[in-house]
Amino acid sequence: MQAPGSAPPGLPSGFDAESSAYEAHWDDDPVGRLQRRRVHALLDAVVPCGARVLDIGCGTGTDAQHLTRRGCDVVGFDPSPAMVAKARRRCPTARFEIAAATSPPGGAFDAALSNFGALNGCEDLRPVATPLADRLVASAPFVLVLLAPFAPVELATLVWGDWSTATRRSRPTANVGNAEVPIWYHGKRAVLDAFGGAFRVETRHSIGVALPRAGSRFAAFANAFDPLDRVLGSMSGVRRCGDHVVYVLRRR
Repeated sequence: MQAPGSAPPGLPSGFDAESSAYEAHWDDDPVGRLQRRRVHALLDAVVPCGARVLDIGCGTGTDAQHLTRRGCDVVGFDPSPAMVAKARRRCPTARFEIAAATSPPGGAFDAALSNFGALNGCEDLRPVATPLADRLVASAPFVLVLLAPFAPVELATLVWGDWSTATRRSRPTANVGNAEVPIWYHGKRAVLDAFGGAFRVETRHSIGVALPRAGSRFAAFANAFDPLDRVLGSMSGVRRCGDHVVYVLRRR
């Protein structure tokens, strides 16, 4: 475990700077709120009330807050001290630590969550999978939400010449808090290679195939696009596309 206020070695400084804008993007923006509601609905379906839950890459604690309201005992961790500080203020009934995804807090957990691409910052998911499997009880669900390798709505910005947005997911770095940080867009094969030994895939679908981009002029109409997004996101040929791909894995 890291000492209070310290970050794991090699953490890009952008994540601390991003903490000030993170809530505006994922809690205040209509598209971000809709995507988070979709994840929370899934959590409500697979995580029992009162479960002990490990929140990997907890960010500012919005998911932990939702889970604690359902009576869950949440232990969250994130490599960014600024994110963890916000999470502690938002959700004082949960426990939060500063740690890398490969070094989760110890203990036995009934479920786990990693939301909104927290693990896209890991080049190899296998060092995450092994300690996670050790901490989850048999049949425990793991809700894994990764940034999708391909986002049709971003590609559509070529119509008005926005090459930067259209090609964003083809680049090896992403701008986080005005810093360029490495990013990997893991597909299904990478997930299976990392987690397949200890977990089985229960469901997979995408979010954001048909939703407007967060922060765009169309974001206010996110709810109108939601029914179509749900249909497209469940189609087998489309499940690698969108803003995020959502996996429900089950500990063997």
